[in-house]
Amino acid sequence: MAASGESQIEFILMVAYPSNPPTVKVEAISFGSSYRLCFESSVIPFISRVAPSDTYKIWKIGANLRADMTLVGFDGFRIQRADQSILFL
Repeated sequence: MAASGESQIEFILMVAYPSNPPTVKVEAISFGSSYRLCFESSVIPFISRVAPSDTYKIWKIGANLRADMTLVGFDGFRIQRADQSILFL
């Protein structure tokens, strides 16, 4: 998967800079981030107790990407939770 991403980037750079395309290292950038999803409202009382909330954590190391979450889905009005990781290698 990394090879196809690199070839797409190289193709875009060749189109943008046909005579002298710059070189790009895709694996050089690594990061980690955390996002909190929650619902709050001053108009609708108690929405934060009814609506789902979750924390999403995303890491990229080299060409690999990992996303962690706990919100799975709904069973009627109940929120289903489980630890989940999605890996993009």
